[in-house]
Parts: sequence; structure tokens; C-alpha cells
Amino acid sequence: MKPRLVFYAICLATAYLIGKAAGVALAPAKGEFFREVPKWWTRQALCVHQFEGSWRDPDPPYFGGMQMDAAFMRRYGGWVLARHGTADRWSPRTQLLIAWRGWKVQGWAAWPNTARTCGLR
Repeated sequence: MKPRLVFYAICLATAYLIGKAAGVALAPAKGEFFREVPKWWTRQALCVHQFEGSWRDPDPPYFGGMQMDAAFMRRYGGWVLARHGTADRWSPRTQLLIAWRGWKVQGWAAWPNTARTCGLR
């Protein structure tokens, strides 16, 4: 391998490891959604979605079909927020993936009333 290519490979590997250590979320690979989000949770989240806004809801302070606020979007989907804007611009699958990542940390606390309506709390 040429020295320059080795240098770039080392830089990329180092940046990747630093990002992982810092907890920086990287964009999901194609098909990651189905490996990461269980079907049972998706059914529950779709119940919550029924009582929230449209997938394209642009009204602040909550955006999209899972009604995510700015702090939630930044914390669990910062890379998508930076690249595509607020959740109302994301696909429903992406919104569910980010909601799942938030749910793994805080449960249904981000959706207290609708989760209660769905019998999840």
C-alpha cells in the first residue's frame, strides 16, 4: 500500500473510533432499521403515532409523526437532523428508528399521554 493511502486509512479508522467512543451516532446502514427496531415495538409506536401529528407535521415545538422536540432530535438523531432538518422532513422509517433509540433510554416518557392512551404506561 502506498504511504499516503495508509495515512488516510489510519485517519479514517481513528476518526471512526473517536466518534464511537464519544457516542456520536453514525448514519444507519441500509437495512439497519429492521435489525434494530423490533416488530413488537413498532406496533406500539404506531399506536402512539395515531394520537400524535402527521409524519409531515412541521409545527414547532414538536415535529413529525412521533412529535419529537429539538432536544430529542439532537440527542438521538443528530446526524439526520444536521443532514435533513427537522423530523417532519424525515421518512416515517427514520422517525421510528430515532424514536426507538430514544425509547431505549427513556421508555415512553417522551410520549406520556399517548402512551397511556395506548396502554403502554
